[in-house]
Amino acid sequence: MPLTMMLAVAPEHNAPTLCANSEAKPRTLSGFHASWWPIRLRLEEAGKVQPALTLYGLRHTPAVVLRKIGYDERATADALGQRTIEMARHDMKGADLAPKLRALLATLDAEFARRSESQRHTDAGKVSIREVGQPADANGNKELDGSEGGI
Repeated sequence: MPLTMMLAVAPEHNAPTLCANSEAKPRTLSGFHASWWPIRLRLEEAGKVQPALTLYGLRHTPAVVLRKIGYDERATADALGQRTIEMARHDMKGADLAPKLRALLATLDAEFARRSESQRHTDAGKVSIREVGQPADANGNKELDGSEGGI
């Protein structure tokens, strides 16, 4: 049954959560787990979830997957229905980022190599101070007499 239909037939309640029992009172933790158990078993039998799926796993697994594929904390919090990023940050812990970071580092290395090659080409076209016959001190620094119009 779609959620909108379930909410339409649910008794009125003032619980600060959607997890209210049939008496319109907030569910206790044990009551919530008792309701979750048969749902989980049906999903396991249908092959839709792995055995021993937990409610934590329902939130943690998507958070870890979103982190691994590059989504930030805000996007993950939004996807999980969380107002702040702190819970998303907690749920994202343990994500194996090694494959993503290897790709990132390979891209970074390629960019550094490209910039280094580009700099070599730029430097090759520059004229050194000595080449134009300007006097330099013992350290190779150009001695300015004010006629160059520079600094």
